[in-house]
Amino acid sequence: MSAALGGILPNMPAAVFDPANETVIDGRSARREQNVRLALNAARALFEETRKLPTIEEVADRAGLSIRSMYRYFKDISEVTEAVVALVANEARAAGQLLDPAGISIAHRIDAFARARVTIYELVKGVFLANVARMIHSADIDQAGVAIRAEMLAQFENQFGQELLLLNESDRGYAIDCGHALTSMEFVDVLMRWRSLPPEAAIDAIKYGLTRILAAV
Repeated sequence: MSAALGGILPNMPAAVFDPANETVIDGRSARREQNVRLALNAARALFEETRKLPTIEEVADRAGLSIRSMYRYFKDISEVTEAVVALVANEARAAGQLLDPAGISIAHRIDAFARARVTIYELVKGVFLANVARMIHSADIDQAGVAIRAEMLAQFENQFGQELLLLNESDRGYAIDCGHALTSMEFVDVLMRWRSLPPEAAIDAIKYGLTRILAAV
């Protein structure tokens, strides 16, 4: 993981005290954080636009940074990639948070679930497409992907557990498999990229599938 992440910044300069607001301000570290963010946003945009792994030079050019600065913050493009994936994963987890399902109607749960999946896709699609194209090669990233898929499956079972419990074991397994497929990033990608559906239409398609699986229980 990049040392540029999480505030882990080596060779920190001495802090400067600003008497105007009695706050310790470190201008150099703030500038470093800003430049790292510019680099990550640039790399993320390039993933989405080109669906391939950019070079350090391309990221630097897009971010408006020098090559020297890029290598000051990141060892190589793999480290940039890992940092982008970590950033996107954190945003996706935050966007995918849902309310406790207790006391919420199935219609509202289905709507919230479908909307969360489309929101997540819009956040991760650049990295997702690059990964699908096998432009990203990292054991750490592959393991992170497995963990996120497991979290998504667990969330489906948590949100619709009361409906799933009414099914026999065999039908429950089919319902879980279908629900997970319908709300996977691959399925959302088919709807939004290959079928060119706008977000609301993609949400409606997912809601229709989930309703067919769950509402008839």
